[in-house]
Amino acid sequence: IITQEAASIGRVTGICVPEADHRSICKVNTKFSGIYRIFVRHLTALKAELDGHNMKLMAPKIGRPPPTAHRYPNPAGRTFYSGKGLRSAIRMAKLQGRKAEHESLSNLISQCQKDGGAVAITGIGGIGKTEMLLDVAYQRLDKTNIFFLRASTKAMLQEAYLHVAMHIGPEVLLHKYQGRDTRDIWSRMAAEERIEMFKEWLSQPENSDTLVMLDDLDGLADPELILSAIPQDAKTVMFSSRSPTLREEVDRECRHLRLWSMKTDDIVDIMEATVRQSDYEQDGELYTRNILRRMAKAVHGHPLAATHAIKYIVRVISQEPVDSPAETFLSILEDPNHETRASFLEYKPRAPSIMDTFYVSRNRLPNADGLAWTLLQYLSILETDASIVDYRDFFYKRQCVISPEEFPNHELLSNCGPKLSEAFADLEAVSFGERLQTSKPFRFHPLWLECARHAMGPVMRFQAVRQVLLISHRTIEGAIEDDARDQALRRFLPHIRSCVRVCERFGIDLAKFQGAENTLLWHRRGEKFTY
Repeated sequence: IITQEAASIGRVTGICVPEADHRSICKVNTKFSGIYRIFVRHLTALKAELDGHNMKLMAPKIGRPPPTAHRYPNPAGRTFYSGKGLRSAIRMAKLQGRKAEHESLSNLISQCQKDGGAVAITGIGGIGKTEMLLDVAYQRLDKTNIFFLRASTKAMLQEAYLHVAMHIGPEVLLHKYQGRDTRDIWSRMAAEERIEMFKEWLSQPENSDTLVMLDDLDGLADPELILSAIPQDAKTVMFSSRSPTLREEVDRECRHLRLWSMKTDDIVDIMEATVRQSDYEQDGELYTRNILRRMAKAVHGHPLAATHAIKYIVRVISQEPVDSPAETFLSILEDPNHETRASFLEYKPRAPSIMDTFYVSRNRLPNADGLAWTLLQYLSILETDASIVDYRDFFYKRQCVISPEEFPNHELLSNCGPKLSEAFADLEAVSFGERLQTSKPFRFHPLWLECARHAMGPVMRFQAVRQVLLISHRTIEGAIEDDARDQALRRFLPHIRSCVRVCERFGIDLAKFQGAENTLLWHRRGEKFTY
């Protein structure tokens, strides 16, 4: 709608609509009126004549809004692709590694889109759950509606729901208010009503393949909030969670994909992609896969730690006059000065640090300072490698009287009943511990154990080491018969050695442990034992 002068070219003068201006020419009471539809039909025919295309191509497709929608048409080749934190296709990098997991996830999604249900992606913090959701969104953005919702807190989830509801607008009302002015109805609705209308709209046929993604769902904590967060009318819901058991609590059939630590070559691929995104020189050592493999093993297959490692080298260590920044980084991870190691764990390259990620899980424990947290601190001191020893024996098969006077952490160390089992369950619920099999002991990621040792502070570190040495010493000394003594050594000597390693890495003087002479002597003569 322009002026007659602007519509005139050379000797051709534009034809004016009589007695009309830009304020009145398109005024109709509702877009469902006959006049409005006639006007749209004429404009459609005019455009078809001008561009030579058949406007039947503009007919609504499954998963796309009708031509009369206030945001129609979406950008070419796009369906609704909405959600705070959802990256555009241009900005998203291809997901590195996880080929087998991605194929499994695609199959699970296909089953859900056919039969309905949910898909849960679980794993420890920083293992790649959010990236997996985003990669699915990227791969399917031109095929179906994608709604990505951050669910870490109630406020964040409500804001995310309102964002996607506003992105679609009054079109979510068309199925319920046919023949009425949906714009007027929408304008009168409160934010909560708009969210509910969006959820209800998800039941419509155009959403048969829609993916609703809830990221970090266990952050809501309250079971009722979690249930209400999942839109009941959505056919297919995906969510990520640190808790492997949350999927058992949702009120729909839930398929499950667990993400474990990544393979070395996959971590190397992630590191290479991170290097390419930086200003690092093309002939630098970070383009050498052998060096990257050593770094990948040092971060134990943890993708967040891998990307942080590259950024720490490029942005921090490279500031120093060192011959090999990569070798300097590897030496930092083994540095006996724990404050040097902490500098990497606390590094924030415009993203949560490794310690931040650790504290998120800790704060999701039923009590951040309760029995489960005390248990994790002791586990960070003990030997937890299942190929060496079953660390559960330390708690359940010790032969030592635990008195409150000698053992400050008496509540944990004297408890081998339901409370201890519940504490283990609490650790599993926030993915501090992972079970490959229900009959096997938890597997603990070395990064989380290192974070726990840093978070517990010097007083608790000394206290925990002293009590572990004391229990180990008395259990071994109390075994009189040779067979019993050999068994005690197999079960407790690994924990003595672990205590010594912790002392060396945190600058704790072994001479300060009174009454542990014989215990430490067993460690020094450890080559005698083949356990």
